[in-house]
Amino acid sequence: TTTTTSGAAAAAAADAARLPAERIVALKVQRPNCEEIIALDLFILRWWAKRWTAAIKLLGRDIDLVSVIDDFGRIIYREIDYVAEAANAKRFKELYADFVEAHLVKVPEIYDDLTTNEVLTMEWVDGTRLVDGDALKAATGDREAPARLVDTLVQCSLKQMLDLGYFHADPHAGNLLATRDGRLCYLDFGMMSYLDETQRLSIIEAVVHLVNRDFDALADLYVRMGFIKQNVDVAPIVDGLASALPDVLDASVAELNVKNVVSKLGDVMYTFPFTLPPFYVAIIRCLGVLEGVAIQVDPGFRIVSDAYPYIASRLLTDDAPELKTALRRLLFKDDVPQWQRFDALLERASTSAEYDAARVVDVLVDLVAYDDAASSSKKVRDRLVADVVDALDYLGVDAARRLVKLALGVDLPPPPPFLAAFGSASSPASGTAVVPRGSSHHADDDAGRAPPATSTLLKAGQVLQERSAAALATLDSATAAVDSLRTYVPLARRAATEPTLRRMGAEITAAVTERAASRAIRLALLPLSGAST
Repeated sequence: TTTTTSGAAAAAAADAARLPAERIVALKVQRPNCEEIIALDLFILRWWAKRWTAAIKLLGRDIDLVSVIDDFGRIIYREIDYVAEAANAKRFKELYADFVEAHLVKVPEIYDDLTTNEVLTMEWVDGTRLVDGDALKAATGDREAPARLVDTLVQCSLKQMLDLGYFHADPHAGNLLATRDGRLCYLDFGMMSYLDETQRLSIIEAVVHLVNRDFDALADLYVRMGFIKQNVDVAPIVDGLASALPDVLDASVAELNVKNVVSKLGDVMYTFPFTLPPFYVAIIRCLGVLEGVAIQVDPGFRIVSDAYPYIASRLLTDDAPELKTALRRLLFKDDVPQWQRFDALLERASTSAEYDAARVVDVLVDLVAYDDAASSSKKVRDRLVADVVDALDYLGVDAARRLVKLALGVDLPPPPPFLAAFGSASSPASGTAVVPRGSSHHADDDAGRAPPATSTLLKAGQVLQERSAAALATLDSATAAVDSLRTYVPLARRAATEPTLRRMGAEITAAVTERAASRAIRLALLPLSGAST
């Protein structure tokens, strides 16, 4: 056997080796006395951590640095156990088989019979470093390869951290390769971590509150997660978060990089009594490393903005009670429908590969029908009905004017104030629009502005049309047709039989019909009124 050194790490040397069967494999060989050196280093770090923790407590802060070092030590000892690393690689390949089968991600084969605690033997992979842009384009023959691979890295990492919870905790450039056929290859599986379901959901909630600048909800979440004690006044913390953090989706790259956001969060957490658990530190480190790789490939990359479609899709499709509560708070702030937020959320979510329109409708039905007897729920539904009636009324008059123009080629003038679609119950004497009871609109809004729900209804109609066209295009077999029916028929049946939705539908139909009839009568009487004067 001959070997040639190809790289090295602090605890091991990586070499290429030729086996008797002419197979080329990668050998990861642990350095001599590695375990003893690590034990001494951890002993020294733990000694100092105890003293720093005691000093910090004298300042009234509860930060346990010893637990951070202990967690770090567990990760390091797992990292130098190559039998465990081999098991990690196989588990990673099994859990994220959808990325592997889609030829987006590659995981090297492990040779168990040639692996021990000190030597790891795996498939040799030829490739190019992800951050070597020009070489990567030349090797793959694809100018878009760097950006595409970064997107694969981010989407796969999101699925790891927020879906199944088992994630690669050290995705730096040295642990990633781009293969010649354009796949992303993970090389090192020594540093893996795990998030339980509560931790995963809390991260999704935190990003949603951060994006929508709902710092009251973010502070409440920190209390639930144990970052802030129950008896602490969070009002100053909310103010600190609001002044420290940028507008996430509109911030510049310099403002929004993870290092900068973490630094600003760190200032707030240092000023106020926060306690950070080890899992949160691991996530921050992983995101920082991930973004560091992405920025080397694309200097304009923003990880939160790139990740938000996946998170928005999870928020709209997940059955978890925590996420449903977060969605309700987001869409019905103070029991008032937030149509612009819903528009933005739907627009972002629909660009994610995880988006499922049927699941979105199912979750929204649950949301609207939730706690039918509660007065706050009834108030939300009353406002929803009023807003939808306003929007349909507005669209009905607009459609009528368009129809006349299409049929007769005549541009009808805008209707008089009392015939305007929006605020159709206006006072003829004053011309002042009377806002329907429960509507989210206010009388002092711009006169020509569409009702708040109009954009949402138009987008929903457009999405439904696009999805229907896509579904029809794929119905090239009886099996495809049956699968489509299995997806949408139960959903339609539920929407038609849900008592709350049926009642709301009846109220909307009655209100729109009443407005249309009232408008027709007034229009018919308009010439008589003019003649009498």
